[in-house]
Amino acid sequence: MARTKGGMLTKPEVRKAVCRHPIEWDKNQFSKLKENALGKPVKERLVNEASAIDLWNGGLDRIFSNSPYFYHPIYFINHLEKAGLLEFNPYEGKKYKDVYGYDGNAPGIDMDAVITGNPGFAPIYVKTTHAKSPNINGYACVTGFFNEEYTNKSGGKYYHEGVDFRGNNTAIKSFIYGKVVACRNQGNKHYGVSILVQGDRKEDGKNMFYLLGHMTSHIVNKGDSVYPGKIVGYVGNTGISSASHLHLSVYKTEVTKGEKLFTDTYITKYKVGNEWKSDIVNPFDHKIERRF
Repeated sequence: MARTKGGMLTKPEVRKAVCRHPIEWDKNQFSKLKENALGKPVKERLVNEASAIDLWNGGLDRIFSNSPYFYHPIYFINHLEKAGLLEFNPYEGKKYKDVYGYDGNAPGIDMDAVITGNPGFAPIYVKTTHAKSPNINGYACVTGFFNEEYTNKSGGKYYHEGVDFRGNNTAIKSFIYGKVVACRNQGNKHYGVSILVQGDRKEDGKNMFYLLGHMTSHIVNKGDSVYPGKIVGYVGNTGISSASHLHLSVYKTEVTKGEKLFTDTYITKYKVGNEWKSDIVNPFDHKIERRF
C-alpha cells in the first residue's frame, strides 16, 4: 500500500487509483490494456464480462465489502468467474407484474410472485420496438410465463412449458456460462430454429439445459462456449409461432446428452393431467448456487 508522509492515503479518489483494480479506473484504458496484452477474442470476452456486472458504476462495491481488491487483471477475472459472480440476472427481485409486457394478469399466475431464478438468456431491450413495454434493466419484457394457462383454437386448455420474451430480430444475450450441445432447424414445426445450451453449473447434482426456440438465426454452433454478455442469436417467428418472440425452456435433469432433450416426443409432451412429466422447471424459479 502506498503511503504519504502523514501515513496511509485516505482520500477516496486517491484510494481508488491506488487500491482498486484498473477496470474501475477507466473503461477505455481497460479496453486498451486488454487489446495490447491479449488477443482480440479474449479482450472482447473480458470487456463483455466487466460490462455485465457494471464494474464502472460501483460493481466492485456490490461484490466485495472491503477494499483493496485485486491488482492483476487475469487473476481478478478468474476469481470472479470461478465464484460465478460474472453470471447475472437482470430480472431477479422483480415481481411478475413488473416484467409482464401486457396490462392485467396472466391466467393462472400469481403476479405478485417474485423472480428468484436466473433464466439464463433473454433478448436485449430495443427502444424502437419495445417502446410500450417494460425495460427490465436493459432486457425485454415477458409475454408468457411458465405454466400459464392458454386456450387453443378448439377451446382446449394447455399450459405453457417455458417463458416467452418479446422481441423482433432482437439480439439474445447469455447471462451464464455454458456450452451449445445441439442445434435444430425444424422448419415450421415445434420450435423452428432453436439451440440447446448446457450450463456449466449443476443444481441438486443435476444438469441444467436451456432451450431457446423460434429464433430467426443463431450465431453459435454445437460445441461453442457461451459466457455472460455473449450474443447467441436473434429472436424470430419460426416453428409453431403466431408472433415473433423468444421461447425459453429450462430442464433440470439426469440426462447427460443434450440431443435427447431435442427429440420431438420429449419437447412436446409436458403436461399429464395436473403433473409435469418431464424434467422441465420454471426458468424464473430455479436457483443455482455460486461456485466458490
